[in-house]
Amino acid sequence: MKARPGPYQIAQEEYLEEFSLAQCETCAHYQSQDRCLAFPEGGIPASFMSNRISHDFVHPAQCGDFLYTCNMPQDVFPYTLSSSEVTVPLFGNIPHSSDFFPSTYYSQLVLTGEELANEHRLIVDWFTDELFAPIESLGGRWLRANFSRLLLDTERYESDEDEPMAARGVGVIYEKTCHQEPLRRKLSEEEREKLLRTYYRPYHQAMLVGVEAILEAFGQCLIVDCHSFPEHVLPYEPSQTLSRPDICLGTLQEHTPRELVDEVASLVEGRGLTFSENEPFAGSMVPLKLYGDTRVSSVMIELNRKLYMDESTGEQSSNFRQTQDLVAEMLSLLSQYVQHA
Repeated sequence: MKARPGPYQIAQEEYLEEFSLAQCETCAHYQSQDRCLAFPEGGIPASFMSNRISHDFVHPAQCGDFLYTCNMPQDVFPYTLSSSEVTVPLFGNIPHSSDFFPSTYYSQLVLTGEELANEHRLIVDWFTDELFAPIESLGGRWLRANFSRLLLDTERYESDEDEPMAARGVGVIYEKTCHQEPLRRKLSEEEREKLLRTYYRPYHQAMLVGVEAILEAFGQCLIVDCHSFPEHVLPYEPSQTLSRPDICLGTLQEHTPRELVDEVASLVEGRGLTFSENEPFAGSMVPLKLYGDTRVSSVMIELNRKLYMDESTGEQSSNFRQTQDLVAEMLSLLSQYVQHA
């Protein structure tokens, strides 16, 4: 899925200049001087905005690199960033756990409500926000997308020219379903730009700022790319191999230590489960600005959904707690590794 290092990332300096951002005096996070970047068309009153606004007006869980007020509706929040103190250089990326598709964009779809729900049943990385929650309790930080990947996929390059999956109709803004049927009508350049500006760029900027903050504090950072996959292969997937492992680890030669892969494989196989590397999904997330930076390590954990849920009903199975424990063990191993690296 991610054979390349990560989606296209606008240079931080260009982004800050484009949107006239200023730094908050309290936390040095970036925020808009006159508008909310998650609502670029001016839906939030200018009175809420200030280049030196107090944190009393900022929801702690949303205080990333952009300004979000407590009273803003859910569909404005592109992401949630965990707010606990970071004591371990561990950063979790949880991009596909939501099935929230803002009603504002329903007119773009060619699916019925029932068809959209069925597509979500197949494509959402269900419960990964719960399964990977220990990242925070271990002392790390996680970033979670608050919108469906059917709206926009943060795990893709911004430009379809750079994104291999765009050839299958599932680039950054999906045009086709899992079964390669039409998902949405053709968008105008203005509609596409609005989605990128509202969801994609804020999410990636939050990731970049979060990882850079950990690098500044600890001198290193291990990114955990948190995913799950269906038991049975779907037509849109690059790999059509029918045999699927219980756990897949996505790696990058430049950013994934070999000994870390071996330790995770040993843990998984020691629990009687099957393991594979870069099959059926490959690669891991690294902000493009940091690609090649030796201080940054990255690994993608893909969980087979048969381990913890009934995919036909969308409900957690009786093995959910057991899978939670396994993921907690893997995350603990990663935490210990990065602390002693």
